[in-house]
Amino acid sequence: MAASAANGVGGNALGLDPKKGVYLAYAEVVEWFGSEHDEAAAGLYDHFNYMGDAAGFQAVYPGYGAANEAKLLSISRKYDPTRTFQTLLPRGFKIGA
Repeated sequence: MAASAANGVGGNALGLDPKKGVYLAYAEVVEWFGSEHDEAAAGLYDHFNYMGDAAGFQAVYPGYGAANEAKLLSISRKYDPTRTFQTLLPRGFKIGA
């Protein structure tokens, strides 16, 4: 699995836990009336937004986990200290812009 392989070469920037198994990215809406299933569903949802499917208004980086988001921001600031790619390029998911 890519998440496991990434851990050996600098880390998994997406914050995916290989111990949870395979991750599938798909769009599905699950809802129910009442609260009878709330306890069973609690903790099943990972707040990960796949960047390729996320809408422009969605925040993708918080789903990577605070430590990974901070690491990506640090890398961005190291290699783009003048913030050229974060401020001058249109669209896309900017980190710390």
